Amino acid sequence: MSPKPAVAPNHEFASKYRNEGAEELLHCRTVLEKEGIAFTGILSYAEGNMVEVETSECRQFDVGDIVKLTIHSQAGDRVFESRVIAKDRRAIMCMKLSKGRKPVSERREYPRVKANLRGTICRMFQPFDGGWRSLSEPIKLQVFDVSVGGVGFMVKEEHALGADMLVYAELELDMRLPCQLKIVRRQPATEGAYYGAKYVDLPVEKANTLRAFVFRRQVEEYFRR
Repeated sequence: MSPKPAVAPNHEFASKYRNEGAEELLHCRTVLEKEGIAFTGILSYAEGNMVEVETSECRQFDVGDIVKLTIHSQAGDRVFESRVIAKDRRAIMCMKLSKGRKPVSERREYPRVKANLRGTICRMFQPFDGGWRSLSEPIKLQVFDVSVGGVGFMVKEEHALGADMLVYAELELDMRLPCQLKIVRRQPATEGAYYGAKYVDLPVEKANTLRAFVFRRQVEEYFRR
């Protein structure tokens, strides 16, 4: 049985180009070549023109990179050029190269995806006032980007949110994600302010859910181009 991919593929697109014998490629050693430098990984998913490769060298690749893939299987080697369409710190997803796709670029440690989502801050940490304090009225957030490392959001009203402050938030992604955030930057806006924050002590299960969300959004953005 095929393992579940980190992100659900676009089945309507993939079904047009379904590869025969894809099952035989799973768990095969895969060489990823970029600009003449080769890296190794394991093929963890294959359907149609999309493959997912787990590799410890994800930092060497950026969304939009052209990569030559060589999959070593018992039936022989399969070699093709592809474009990286999604990545995180454990795996990259590639689409077999075809004409008509515009290049994309993402060069952050944690790839970010644009969002138009909601959230709230319901508690704030007050180190000199007894620790965590629940807010009588939650602060409403407008989330505009998300990554596995942090989140960008806007607060339309003025609030006492400053750098290094710890807050407890609930983000409405595809699912409800309660999380602890540390404010790392603030930029004034005409109404309220823009904030950047990073996750603090995010449990593994929540990190995996977040990873799948970001991975899936990267693929969706690719197909919208």
